[in-house]
Amino acid sequence: MSGASVMAQHPLVQCAERIDPEAVYTVAGIARLLGMAASSVKGMAGYGWLPGGRMQPHARGGRQRVWAGAQLLQLAQKPLVVEYDHERYSPVTLYRVGCRCDVCAQAHADASKAQRRASAEETFPAESRRQLLKQITDGMPVAQAAAAVGVSRSRVYGRADWDPDFAEELDEATWSLCVAGEDSPVCGTASGYRGQPGQLNGRPGCRGTACREWRRGAGRDERTVTTQSEAEPVPQPSDGGAGDESAVSLAEHVPPWVAAIHGLFQWVGDGRPLTATGQLLVADGLELVHLLQTGDHPHGGEGLRRLSTARSLPNLQMLLRMAIDSGLLRRHRGRLVQVKAHARQAATTEGVHRLLVDDAQRRSAQWLNPDPSHPELGDIVLDSLWAALTSDTSVCPTQLHDRLWGVVDSWSSSGRLSPYEIALTQGEFTERVTSVLDDLASLWLLAGPPDDTRVELTPLGRQVAAERVAPRAGRPL
Repeated sequence: MSGASVMAQHPLVQCAERIDPEAVYTVAGIARLLGMAASSVKGMAGYGWLPGGRMQPHARGGRQRVWAGAQLLQLAQKPLVVEYDHERYSPVTLYRVGCRCDVCAQAHADASKAQRRASAEETFPAESRRQLLKQITDGMPVAQAAAAVGVSRSRVYGRADWDPDFAEELDEATWSLCVAGEDSPVCGTASGYRGQPGQLNGRPGCRGTACREWRRGAGRDERTVTTQSEAEPVPQPSDGGAGDESAVSLAEHVPPWVAAIHGLFQWVGDGRPLTATGQLLVADGLELVHLLQTGDHPHGGEGLRRLSTARSLPNLQMLLRMAIDSGLLRRHRGRLVQVKAHARQAATTEGVHRLLVDDAQRRSAQWLNPDPSHPELGDIVLDSLWAALTSDTSVCPTQLHDRLWGVVDSWSSSGRLSPYEIALTQGEFTERVTSVLDDLASLWLLAGPPDDTRVELTPLGRQVAAERVAPRAGRPL
């Protein structure tokens, strides 16, 4: 038998006061005591929970198992060792009888979710959803449209919580409910959502997509107020008045896109709500397009009437992805939050640039390693790259490719690396070196003429190279 075991009270404890020690009990008699089916008692006996019974002739022929009342009282006083046989029974069955191991708990959760989803599909089928979306698109409020198809408003929004496809379709449809207009400054704000119901000719509360996303975010803020310590606030700049300047004020010696990532980091602050699919709110996306000057079309592209999802802002999405990949930001419990470990350094544009440079060097060492089973080789090749760039005023990329491949070749010839362990050809390795050089150039560490015949370090690149090479000088290649 394979499985877990736990100690538990015997079921007979519940009816011990009604057991007559002088009586003899059959399966049917024990079933009446416990208030369960006779088949369940037979199962208990077969599983070893009712030992000590004896066989005696049945009045109608055959034999039956019986237990003395004194035996049952003794069993009731003894703790029951419950064995959960995972080889014999399914995890769902074992969960129902009390097993709470990870496997059984997950199986129960999956089965319960499947049952709930099947019930939801039966109650709110695809045809009803299609009709509801059409009516909303035509301008009918969600509550009325839900009643028209025979479901509640909470059923509609409940479906959107776990069905991302329906959530996206619902967001697209509810743009038709916008009261103030998609280009209005109150669209997607508290003022737009609440309206002006108490004023003469006041504007009614808006339930369009942007205002509804604002309300979702505000509600999430209220529910997660106790977890705000997850994101440590960024210290304010020390120079007076700097906090009133735009978050995207550029430093002269870092690329504009790095300053944009710094602005994005500062904008996130104590955390920003995300949609059910993990995207930025539409209103937040539009705010960032203007704040960071990403160059994205505010409607998501030419010819489009409005922006329906922040995913249609490719430049902003690229900045967000780079900030997350480099470890500056992360998604946590439906919010976009700062990574606390980097909050202090990322308080300045220069600090963000330094973090991105460190991340680029880590990725470059992995990318330049032709054999992952020797992780130290990637760092050695990257050290050789920096050494080659600092040794001359400018370097020809072809010579640089050959020099770095020579480092790999020297490892192979010295016996530390078998030719069969090299997972890249020289041509593939050359392409990777070129990609690394492009990454360093995008960080303004490298410069070169328009024809790309030579590359050289910028002043900032020389500083980074010196910091990289100095502590590693003298290490054999």
